[in-house]
Amino acid sequence: MKGYYCVNASASREQTSTNYKRVVLGIGMSAVGLLGSLAQAETTIPSSSSAVVLQALAPGESDFILPNGSAIQSASGNGIEADGSQNWILNVQGNITAAVDGIRLTSALDGGAYITNSGRIQGVSGVGVEMLNGGTLVNQAAGVIMGNTGVSFSSGTYTLYNAGRIEGIDAGISVSTASASHFTNQYGGTIVGDVGVRMLSDGHTLTNLGAIEGTSGTAIDIHGDNNILILDEGTSLVGSVQSSGVGNALLLKGAGILNSNISGFSSLTMSGQTWALLGDIAMVQGSSPSLSIEDGKLILAGNLNANGGTTEIASGAELQIGNGGTRGDLQQSHVHLDGILSVFRSDGALDLSNTLTGNGILLFKGTGVSGQSYYSFSNNNNQFTGNIVLGNNVRLRIASSNPTPLSHIVVENNSTLWFGSAAKFSSPLFIKGQGWDDPGFGRLGALRLDSNAEVSGPVTLLDDARVTAVFSDYKGSISGAIGDGGHGYSLEKTGDGTITLTGINTYSGGTLINAGTLAIGRSESLGSDSGDVTLNHANATLSLLNAFSLNHNVVMGSQGGTITTASDNTLTGTLSGSGTFTKEGTGSLSLAATGSSVQNVNVSAGELALSQSGMFTALGNYTTASGAVTHLSDSASLRVNGVFTQQADSTLNLALGSADPLISVGSASLSGALNVTGLGRMCQTAPAR
Repeated sequence: MKGYYCVNASASREQTSTNYKRVVLGIGMSAVGLLGSLAQAETTIPSSSSAVVLQALAPGESDFILPNGSAIQSASGNGIEADGSQNWILNVQGNITAAVDGIRLTSALDGGAYITNSGRIQGVSGVGVEMLNGGTLVNQAAGVIMGNTGVSFSSGTYTLYNAGRIEGIDAGISVSTASASHFTNQYGGTIVGDVGVRMLSDGHTLTNLGAIEGTSGTAIDIHGDNNILILDEGTSLVGSVQSSGVGNALLLKGAGILNSNISGFSSLTMSGQTWALLGDIAMVQGSSPSLSIEDGKLILAGNLNANGGTTEIASGAELQIGNGGTRGDLQQSHVHLDGILSVFRSDGALDLSNTLTGNGILLFKGTGVSGQSYYSFSNNNNQFTGNIVLGNNVRLRIASSNPTPLSHIVVENNSTLWFGSAAKFSSPLFIKGQGWDDPGFGRLGALRLDSNAEVSGPVTLLDDARVTAVFSDYKGSISGAIGDGGHGYSLEKTGDGTITLTGINTYSGGTLINAGTLAIGRSESLGSDSGDVTLNHANATLSLLNAFSLNHNVVMGSQGGTITTASDNTLTGTLSGSGTFTKEGTGSLSLAATGSSVQNVNVSAGELALSQSGMFTALGNYTTASGAVTHLSDSASLRVNGVFTQQADSTLNLALGSADPLISVGSASLSGALNVTGLGRMCQTAPAR
């Protein structure tokens, strides 16, 4: 009783049964056909020291076996050969070593030869296996085929399943047939040659789940047109993958990592789980789409040159540029993004200047190392309607006028969005945190502005957030409304430059000015009235641009701060804190709330009007500088625990309307002008100086 062999391409295994012999080529392929009688017995090939000619060995027989332990050693010519008088089935379990070709078969019908090998076949100066009119070759896991060329597919329609080893000095596999054929290097299979696989003709499909090695540096070399290369899970390539034909396609399935450079394909399609391509990719010019991510995640750690083609990322799929190193770039490819495009590099060399459309997610990733992962985005007016997300520990500098006016931009913790051009940026922003860690400068804010950049879109605080204008001549503004969804988040201003808020803002956690100038044209720009305004730096300044009432409590931190006015303003909230309060600007600031108290007061310019009902207290000193004015209304009084100083050319205006002392001081140094209206007196609790 003889068995049959059923080859299943997807399962990569053999099945045996009895009574019948048939060949199944795999899913989607038709059978070669029944060769000879269904109950036909195999003819055994004996060991031989010369070539075995099948039609001469057993005339009329078509089914042969070289058993395990048998050997053919041919010092000249081929090992096993057969003419085209009929179709052939050959099962090799033993060893064949021949001077020229190991096996050379010609079948009567196209694809009518079928070879199964679990032994060892070698053609010393020729080809390991050659079928001259097509056929099926199954090289099992134990099978070895060797030659100057391992296997040659030159004429007819072929199918290859390799789970063993095919090795050639020149090429592991050479394909030149004009008939469309299918070649599968299965999981565990190995193909080795100076060039692993050389494909010279058109319309073939090569599927690889195993190893292909090109000892001269080229694993796969495709010269024909309209061929398909499928790389599936288990793929290992040593050497580059090259296409010089037209319409050749590369398809990725399953998962894998590939170090090879890839060039010359018209399209690269990802339809698997996760693939990482670590080499450079150069697509053929003018193909579109050049790169298509249909499913799963593709990591491009090298550079992609799309040569004018497009990149398409489907919903649910992800393309990642870079893998935490210094390489990875799309190089001008137009990107249509409905899935996720993520960028993950450690350096700052990447400028994403691609044209961007779609409604997916553009995600910038950071390594988490201080000073790493800073990117630029410089294209203008993309019709992208999705989200741009700055993940943790990244900086994104946008130097163009308005790259994505229709998208939302989300800034996660420890990241910075930097608008660095004189333009209006209308994208809605969602920000939190203190920003990216810039070596030498620290964390420069979730939002960084300079060059008179204006944020005209709405800004939502996702947590306490910092905004920065780094240097004293840097300026920016936020005209969009700033809110926090009622969560009580604060807005912090740092950097020596100036940021101007002009919108009606609703954030409710207060405002901190820890360096530089925050300018406002209305009280509502500082958010809810319930939020305090805290100044805590030697140059921390709140600049009041217009005449209005400031309805917030103002707190001077230990390092103090300055309020500057250009018009007449009233502070309806309290002024308090442990630091020094400085009044600057030509305008007047009137303090209207009862119970204000600070450490020191410096009226450096303009007028400070104490208009409250009751006492204002300076726990330390109070100084009115030359050219400045201090004014006390008839309902107000002032207590200075330290020195009360009126410098030369300063002015003190007193409106006397109470029997209580207007000013109570520890000591006084008085110069300048004193203007008194009404009745009252000035009391001194310590000697004047």
